[in-house]
Amino acid sequence: MSKIYCVLKNLSLSFGPKNIFQNAQLSINQGERIGIIGRNGEGKSSLLKIICGELSPDSTTPTFSFDKAKGTNSVEDEFSVILIPQELILEESQDFDLDDIFYRFYPEIKDLKKRIEAINKKIETNPSSEEAISKLGLLMEEVENLKVHELEQKFYSYMKYFGFIDSKRKWKSLSGGEQRKILLSVGLSTNRNI
Repeated sequence: MSKIYCVLKNLSLSFGPKNIFQNAQLSINQGERIGIIGRNGEGKSSLLKIICGELSPDSTTPTFSFDKAKGTNSVEDEFSVILIPQELILEESQDFDLDDIFYRFYPEIKDLKKRIEAINKKIETNPSSEEAISKLGLLMEEVENLKVHELEQKFYSYMKYFGFIDSKRKWKSLSGGEQRKILLSVGLSTNRNI
C-alpha cells in the first residue's frame, strides 16, 4: 500500500461571485504523478497555493481539512512541497546570478551555508576551539540530512543539460524562455515530494 502524502477535504474557494472549488476533495499518494489541467482562471494556481499554505480556502461547514504525512522513517516520508512560479518577478533594482535563484527556493540551505562559513572563519582564527569544531560537526550533519550536495548537483546538472554553464550569469540577462529553463531546473532537482 502506498503512503498518502496529503488529503484535502471540503475545499471551497470563491473570488467574488465566482466559485472556484465547492466541497472539493483531493488525495496525493507516494509515487503518483499528477498533472493539473484546466483553462485560465479555473483554480490550478489557487489549488497549488492552498497546498503550499500561501492561500487559505473559504470557511465552510463542514470545515476544510488538510492532513499531511508526518515523517516516520526519513525526510522523504514527510509531506513537503515546493511551488515554482511560471515567472520570477523581481523589483527593478534586483538582479541575481543563477546560484542565487536556486537559494531563493532553499533559504534554509543558504542560511546553513552562511553559518558554516562563519564557523570556518572562527576555526581559522582559533583552530583549537573545540566549541567551534563541535558546531561545525553538527552543521555538517544538517548538510547531510538535507542532502544539500545532492540537490546542488542535480540543479547544476539540469542547468548544464539546458545549456547553462556559467552559474554567475545574471537573471535579467536571460530571455523569458531561458528563465523558465532555470526555474524548471530548480523544480526537477527538488527532493520535495510534491
